[in-house]
Amino acid sequence: MPRQKKKSYDYSSVMADLMDTVVSAYAVSPKPSLQTIADQLEFNLIKVRKLLITAEVYESDIADEVLQLHREGKSVSEIMSATGLSRPSVNSYLPYTKFPYKADEIFVTAKKLRKYRQKKAAVEGHYGF
Repeated sequence: MPRQKKKSYDYSSVMADLMDTVVSAYAVSPKPSLQTIADQLEFNLIKVRKLLITAEVYESDIADEVLQLHREGKSVSEIMSATGLSRPSVNSYLPYTKFPYKADEIFVTAKKLRKYRQKKAAVEGHYGF
């Protein structure tokens, strides 16, 4: 029996879908916590925050400071010194510069997003939101 061909995905489209879904979950009023969004979408909290930062909708004092230093051309090491954050923390406050690397997980995530959107649409249709 021949092996099944891998599906080809448009990475930029998947990334745009990820950001759109996270932003739409974040844009409701009152603003839900990042943990609530992460639980709803079955994502890691840091991934949710990083997607929101990439979409330029997340604001916090530390995120704003890290982004400002990054825009000024400071290296991660310099940002670490200025803020007192660890390297992983600094990186978690920087936007994605390229597509997230665990592609298999992203494709599974894309399936979860479709399921989330279907549930959301069903709830909105049922309750007339």
